[in-house]
Amino acid sequence: GNKAVNFTGNIEPRYIPRGDADVVVAMFGTNDCVISDVQAFREQLVQIGRIIEAKGSQLVLRTPPLVKPGAAQRAVALPAFAGAVREAAAELGVILIDHEKHLGELRQKSQEGWEAGMNDDVHPNAAGQYWMFRELAYGLDLVKGQSMVSLEYM
Repeated sequence: GNKAVNFTGNIEPRYIPRGDADVVVAMFGTNDCVISDVQAFREQLVQIGRIIEAKGSQLVLRTPPLVKPGAAQRAVALPAFAGAVREAAAELGVILIDHEKHLGELRQKSQEGWEAGMNDDVHPNAAGQYWMFRELAYGLDLVKGQSMVSLEYM
């Protein structure tokens, strides 16, 4: 999987083809938390945000989703990395989609329900990806009435 440090090291080749993007959505942390220092990670996110802002695009940051306890090091480290995403979003003044918070609320309501959205200890399955997509759609105010992502549709 990708990491923020890989993105900052390759920003121009990756970003130039999409240099006219109005919105750039980024989610880092799940892989960063096993190889990176949380403060360095936060600084990398701010650097990414400044580069995207300089290109005239709007950044949307997403916290990484929760992982199961079986993910060992990730399960312990990930909350701090999600916090770093929140801090970077606040510093940059960008939209934040807080998957860690929202999926944590779901897990508190129903551990079984939350686990139904996981493919393994780390990766969301199709249902988990749908939940995250829905959070993104709502967070960007893209849901219109009876759309397939609205709560009324289900």
